[in-house]
Amino acid sequence: MRHCEDEMALAATVPGTLAEQSMSFKLHGMAVQLSDIHSPSEFQRNTREHIQHLKQSGKPLVLTVNGQAEVVVQSAEAHQKLLDDQELLESIRGISRGLEQAKRGEGRSMREFLESLAKEHAIRLK
Repeated sequence: MRHCEDEMALAATVPGTLAEQSMSFKLHGMAVQLSDIHSPSEFQRNTREHIQHLKQSGKPLVLTVNGQAEVVVQSAEAHQKLLDDQELLESIRGISRGLEQAKRGEGRSMREFLESLAKEHAIRLK
């Protein structure tokens, strides 16, 4: 499988060729099969088939304008999974930062935090 780093490789592809189906490139760090790259007009002509493919594969399609990637289209389910994965990643990163700060002796105790929060919101602690 050939990987192209340059988005200009999109302009050189001939839609529907066997070579296109076996090649991929990286688009902003994401590997994209050349068979998943289409023009907006081709997507519009075959919308039903593309939506079915999106749902079955879970992979996004890239729509190009003048040979440049302009829009990524994906199923609602795949998009929700992406959002869920991003939220999980952000949580893990936050936990990791907190653990590193604790190792360095930074931060404050839970009691100090709760007292500060209670004071800020005029809540009386027992």
